[in-house]
Amino acid sequence: QRQKIMQYIKENIIELSPKKGNLEIEDFWWPNDEYVYVEYSRLNEKKEDENDGEEELSLLLKVREKNGTVTVEQAAFMILGVDDWEIISGKNLFQDQEDMDFYEFNEVLKKWIKVD
Repeated sequence: QRQKIMQYIKENIIELSPKKGNLEIEDFWWPNDEYVYVEYSRLNEKKEDENDGEEELSLLLKVREKNGTVTVEQAAFMILGVDDWEIISGKNLFQDQEDMDFYEFNEVLKKWIKVD
């Protein structure tokens, strides 16, 4: 079920993200089966300097998969600031939760793999 949801988010990140552009998903953090954090980056086309080329973003999504259909609802949108995630909209519901399932993409297996 999580694989299907993560694949759906990967295919639809441009529609799901409030910020548009060249988006690439880095990883997923699951606090439970109903919510997932999607950490991704946006590459800026115009680089004034080397540090200005990438913006780190995060979405907290409420997700559901039923009868093969994935539904996604945005709970929070955040941008990585100097010290921590800055909430742009919504509420970071699980910011104090330490025990989350972490997934990153495995290029060899071509799927999202849970990392301990």
